Amino acid sequence: MLRAIIHNKARRRLAQSMEQDDISMLTEDMLTACVFSRMSYLSVETLSRLLPLFLSDDFASNCGNIQRCQFWPRMHFYGTKIEPDVVFVFERALLAVEAKRWDNEQLQDKDQLFREWLAVREWQAAENETPKDVPIIQLAIGRHRHLVNGQESGGYDLRVSPEQMIFSRSWERLSSSIKTVLKDCNNRPDTRILDDMIHAMDLHGVLPRDLCDLESLSPWELNHVSLPMLHEHANLRNRHLKPLAIAGLKHLMMPALG
Repeated sequence: MLRAIIHNKARRRLAQSMEQDDISMLTEDMLTACVFSRMSYLSVETLSRLLPLFLSDDFASNCGNIQRCQFWPRMHFYGTKIEPDVVFVFERALLAVEAKRWDNEQLQDKDQLFREWLAVREWQAAENETPKDVPIIQLAIGRHRHLVNGQESGGYDLRVSPEQMIFSRSWERLSSSIKTVLKDCNNRPDTRILDDMIHAMDLHGVLPRDLCDLESLSPWELNHVSLPMLHEHANLRNRHLKPLAIAGLKHLMMPALG
């Protein structure tokens, strides 16, 4: 599906079949699914190199391997339906992901994150295949703004309580971490997976863009302009072009309208 959208094979049909608000939500959910589903396919070796760069050395060294991941698990807490975007079940930790599209906007909701943490704790106790008595870590990616010495930061770690830890991260930090791992990755399947993750972020417009200094651009000169035939009785098969001199242009070819 990702490749079909990248090569413009599915965008038009999606746009025709959905309302604009639905498309906006779908693109956020598709970004989440495209990136984090592929993260779960990475080999243990490659994931062990990515997690310290993106999250932390401490988490990477203590979480163990991914056992499974579940997208938008339906949870209930005091009668309220709650759906974290993704829950990764590691051997020795749970990682609950709340993803927002775009960076540098303060739209992560601390109350939402707390409700999700409580719901995941209840879900952990009820799920038979979920390890008990392991920490629940939260990843809030996108839509946060954090400054360090006046500069944008790729994220920060927040210890809410002895039991609740939040990693706040940007899409830019994730893309930078992936590119660093890609440089020295000799595992060809993992290389394709990481490349897909970058393509997914690029497709959804969350990759950082390099700014261009306009003064560095070299001047260019317009030498030829071809204008369409305007007369309704012009002979399309035998049109004769006549040069017309105009100030500022070397040659302007215009069809004869006789």
